[in-house]
Amino acid sequence: MSKESDDQLSIRVEQLKTEIRLLNDPKGIAFRCGMDFIKAKGFPGFQFSLFDSTISVNYPELDISNPKNGAVLKISSQALIFYYMIKADASPLTGKWVSFADLPNGRFYAQAFQGYTGDELASILGNDDENFSYASLKLNGKALPIGDAAFEFVALPRVPIAVVYWKGDEEFHSNCKVLFDASIGHYLPTDACAILGSILVQKLKFLVKI
Repeated sequence: MSKESDDQLSIRVEQLKTEIRLLNDPKGIAFRCGMDFIKAKGFPGFQFSLFDSTISVNYPELDISNPKNGAVLKISSQALIFYYMIKADASPLTGKWVSFADLPNGRFYAQAFQGYTGDELASILGNDDENFSYASLKLNGKALPIGDAAFEFVALPRVPIAVVYWKGDEEFHSNCKVLFDASIGHYLPTDACAILGSILVQKLKFLVKI
């Protein structure tokens, strides 16, 4: 992310924090998001998982950290979480997977999204579906009966996300695609879905055996 876009996102994060405070409904937010809202040991705030990491958000300050090591999350991850806290409405999952292009205004950005998610992951994996499965299982992925290999991940409490992998052949390279449950519009705007897909791919890349 460029310095300019990082600064712009920092401004947006502060705007999102203000929107959350104005809601003045921490327990309602927690319910709609499937988070825990706790008041213990002087910590009033939210606690939940972002993929494989436990995240804490104090309230009303809305500082985000990993309670295990105190690390502050990247600004893109902070924006993702605050978008979720504002937009989540507790709608049920559909069990139907859709592509980024199927999201509102997603078709215009679908090629770019595919470039830094599925294409980037496929370029590392090549035709090694076992390596894909290894990384996915390390990230607590649940196998799906799609493509040559596919896994579903719990990104946020009410937000599943999937990656499908197809092996290449003499005519086509291997391919990966990030998919979302069709309910995603009840939980995240399209630009936040782009952040989520990028986070997932970066985590899988880190776990792939080189």
